[in-house]
Amino acid sequence: MNDYIKNFMKAMKFQRPERIPVRVSLLPATWMKYREELEDIVLRHPLIFGEYKKGSYDYNAKPKTYNQGQHVDAWGCVWTNVHDGGVWAAALYQCDISFSGGSPAGAQ
Repeated sequence: MNDYIKNFMKAMKFQRPERIPVRVSLLPATWMKYREELEDIVLRHPLIFGEYKKGSYDYNAKPKTYNQGQHVDAWGCVWTNVHDGGVWAAALYQCDISFSGGSPAGAQ
């Protein structure tokens, strides 16, 4: 088990980890707007953003859930995204969570 995992497990068990485990993620819209400028920041701060190789991110790539408009997740929740690459909000949250075991139909 590597040091990161050991420290993470200590934090989960409230066993005084050496450092608080955190993860910084950037929305696709941020990459789409700032591109190389953002990549330079990420490269300068590996302790915050993790290992990253220059040129390894497709600035225009985004999961379909980040497309503008609405989508329905595997539980039947309707989500609305006001612009490409951004964060979405539940528009209709009467989700069907009545499945038994495993993941809901269509979940991956």
